[in-house]
Amino acid sequence: MPQYLWSKIVIVGDRGFGDDPLYIVTDLSDSSLVLEIYGYRMRIEESFRDFKNERYFSLRAAGLKGVVKMEKLILVTVVDYMFVILLALLEKG
Repeated sequence: MPQYLWSKIVIVGDRGFGDDPLYIVTDLSDSSLVLEIYGYRMRIEESFRDFKNERYFSLRAAGLKGVVKMEKLILVTVVDYMFVILLALLEKG
């Protein structure tokens, strides 16, 4: 028996996404929730991009040799990142 998914398209044209509108296909009914979730997703995507980028943070650019040194660097980075998120949440409210 076929199942049907009801979808809708959320179109964003004036929220700082450039000149072109952003089209989001979703099965959620609340458009503001869709935009909030998509905003979280984009922040995560940008964080991954920053971690890979040589200009911001790159494990290769750190020049560390050995697994233990690399693990320590990653641990310090994750703890620092969590601290920044905690500060942002406290500031928000």
